Amino acid sequence: MRRMAFWSARVGLLLAAGVYLGSVSTASAAVIYDESGDGDASNSAAAPTLIALALGDNEIIGTTGSGDRDHFTFTIGASEAVTSFIITEFNGPEGGGGHFFGFANGSTVPSAGSSFLISDLIANAEAPFNVLGASGGAFGGTGVPTELGPGDYSVLFNETAGGSVSYRASITVSAIPEPSSGFAALFVSAAWMVRRRRKTS
Repeated sequence: MRRMAFWSARVGLLLAAGVYLGSVSTASAAVIYDESGDGDASNSAAAPTLIALALGDNEIIGTTGSGDRDHFTFTIGASEAVTSFIITEFNGPEGGGGHFFGFANGSTVPSAGSSFLISDLIANAEAPFNVLGASGGAFGGTGVPTELGPGDYSVLFNETAGGSVSYRASITVSAIPEPSSGFAALFVSAAWMVRRRRKTS
């Protein structure tokens, strides 16, 4: 009888956990900015193009060339985190410079390499390039954490070799459940159910 009550409570916990996890699952992948349809990204470091990231995979698609810098900024909310940031393509003529990528804290793009988390040249063959956990790069960045918490961030794509290059980046945003609610509360409830059934059996 006690064993049956114990397993009944455990099954109930697993079912409830499945419902909870399903409620916070991320949305499907979506292109949130494509220069071919949304227009040229901002050429101003002081006023980057604002992109709104949703839960799940968010893709940015664009081109950059000589004199055409693409600046973006986005905000991560209090209960969210960036858990993946991959440059899936940075492709075009190489030589005499390179495909520059910069990533920094804040809603504006810095001018000094040391103010970036990463400031580096990325060759065609280096894509896909994992931004999270990357070192600071060749121009003095401080390095990127393996996960990005709440706050404002800025991004720069800039071709320094001349000609035009294409780029694509995928940013994954995940929800962070409150520790005092949700899944933790399910465990407390299940433990109470098991204890109560043991006393009454």
